[in-house]
Amino acid sequence: MIVDQRRLIELCKEHPKLFDKNQLSMKNILPLLHKYIKAKILPLKFFHHKVIDVRKIAMGITDQLTTYMVIGILVGARLGYVLFYGWPAFKTNPLEVFKIWEGGLSSHGASLGILTGLTLFIIKRSKEKIKFSFLHVLDVIAIFTGVIAFFIRLGNFVNQEIVGIVSNMPWAIIFAHPFGGESAVPRHPVQLYEAFFYLCLALITYMLWKRNKVKMGSGQLTGILLVLLFTFRFFIEFFKARQGLLIQSQSSLQMGQLLSIPFIFLGLGLILRPRWLSRRQYKRSQL
Repeated sequence: MIVDQRRLIELCKEHPKLFDKNQLSMKNILPLLHKYIKAKILPLKFFHHKVIDVRKIAMGITDQLTTYMVIGILVGARLGYVLFYGWPAFKTNPLEVFKIWEGGLSSHGASLGILTGLTLFIIKRSKEKIKFSFLHVLDVIAIFTGVIAFFIRLGNFVNQEIVGIVSNMPWAIIFAHPFGGESAVPRHPVQLYEAFFYLCLALITYMLWKRNKVKMGSGQLTGILLVLLFTFRFFIEFFKARQGLLIQSQSSLQMGQLLSIPFIFLGLGLILRPRWLSRRQYKRSQL
C-alpha cells in the first residue's frame, strides 16, 4: 500500500489533541475507547489516495466492540449465576435460565463474559486491515470499569439484592422485601460499601492512566484492577448473606470468595508479566 505522506502529516496536524490527556476528564472518559480505535484508522485514511471517513469507520468498530461486550456481559453474567449459584434449582427447571427479568446475574460470570467477548472481537478483527491489541483494549476498558461497577451496586441497593448479614451498627438498613427472601431485619448495606469502593477504584485507575504510571497495552492496569477489585470482593463477602446452593452452609467461604481467587492470581500475573518478559528478553540477548 502507498501512503500519501504529505497528507498524512497534514492529518496529524489537524488532530494534535487526539490523545491530549488534559482534554479528558471523568466526564468524557467513555469516548477514550473510540479515540483509540480512531487512532488505529488514521494511518489508513489516505491509502491509494482514497479518502476514508475515519469517524464513520471508528464509530462502526466501536459499535461492533460494544455489541460483543454487551452480549458477553449478559450471557456470562446469567450463565455464571446459573452454574455457580443456582445450578441445583435450574437443573430441574432449565427453561428458568431464560427468565432474566426475574433477576439472577453474577459479576464473576460477567467478567468472564467480557474476556470472552473481547477475545472473539480480536479474533474477528485479526482478519481485517485494522487490528487491535487484546491487552491494550482491556487496559482501556479497565479505566472506566469501576464507574460501571459503582452504578451496578447502586442498582442492587435499590432492588434490595445481595443484602448483608444481620447487624446492630447504627447505619444498618432494614430491607423490607429482599430479593433472596431474607428476613426484614437491620443488615449491613454491603451494596453501598462496594459502590463506594468501586468509585475509589475508578479514581485510582483513572489517575494511574492520567499520570502515565503504567504502560497502556502491557496489561498492568488491568492487573491492578483485578487484584484490587477481587481482593476487596473476597473480604466483603464475609459481610454478605450467604448466596448460592452449591456451597454448604457450614463452609467458611462463600462462592463469591472462591470465584475471586483465580481473578486475583490472573491480576498478579498481568502485573508481573512485563518484568517476566524483560527478563526473558535479557536472557536471550546473553545467549
